[in-house]
Amino acid sequence: MDLKQLLVFHRSIPESSERPGTWVLATPTRSTFRLTTCQREVDILFRHSADTVSTGAAFRGSDAYRFLLELATGLLSVIPGETNVFGQLRAGWRDFLRAANPDTSRDFAAIMDALFVDTRAIRTAFLQDIGGHSYGTLTRKLLRPAAGARILVVGNGALARAVMPMLSGFELGLINRTRPAEIPEFVHRIFEMDDARAAVDWADHVVLCVPRAADLDARWVRLLASRPAVRAIHLGCRRAELGPWAALRRLATLDELFDLRTAQQDRRMRQLEFARAACRARALQRAADVDGYVMSAECT
Repeated sequence: MDLKQLLVFHRSIPESSERPGTWVLATPTRSTFRLTTCQREVDILFRHSADTVSTGAAFRGSDAYRFLLELATGLLSVIPGETNVFGQLRAGWRDFLRAANPDTSRDFAAIMDALFVDTRAIRTAFLQDIGGHSYGTLTRKLLRPAAGARILVVGNGALARAVMPMLSGFELGLINRTRPAEIPEFVHRIFEMDDARAAVDWADHVVLCVPRAADLDARWVRLLASRPAVRAIHLGCRRAELGPWAALRRLATLDELFDLRTAQQDRRMRQLEFARAACRARALQRAADVDGYVMSAECT
């Protein structure tokens, strides 16, 4: 695999002539693999001629491979580490193979094979579970429910509706002061407010998405105190203002959610830096590799 012959042009969308790596190139040919996403257009050439470039900068050799690796792993995306672009790259490569001449596809094969292998390795090592920071995602991670766990959501306001979809993989119950007019299909149980005792007895976890109120606080603290094994989180309660909720030892508050978000942000930044360093190291390793790679089934 000879990376010295690899040339990559990149144009952001919308195009900015001042951005490094922008370019102007004629219509791609059967020897040019073009990937178009919502953010960018990328042209990949191999064994290019000296007059290929018309204007602008380009990535060459190991720098080109590193750029492709950062692209494929999602490190260049608006949401770093996302997986959609890798799927687009693989689909685009399959389309290119159907249209490319055999000599060009042979030139590309070892590089694309190595790129797919390295992308999976870097994602597995550094980019697993970097996740988002929505209330629903953080609530699920904070509760850590077991498979098949029963989760009771209290309330049906905007916050509850934002949280519930991220808990839809579990057995989900809902209780509200009034019966919801529309019930999501992933909600398994609807409890009337008069059945709050039965709802708490049914649940393994309780997520309260209601504002603080003296009567509500007293009722739910009493119910949850009778079920000490139930893990509860109150998304309308702050640590410094627990009041009667201080009686519940296993209660998590909005502050625990924010603490988790901060810890995940720090961890996420470290993971992204490790992944970028791995892309640099892999590109240098591939540039030094003279043995080449056998084309995988995915590249055929």
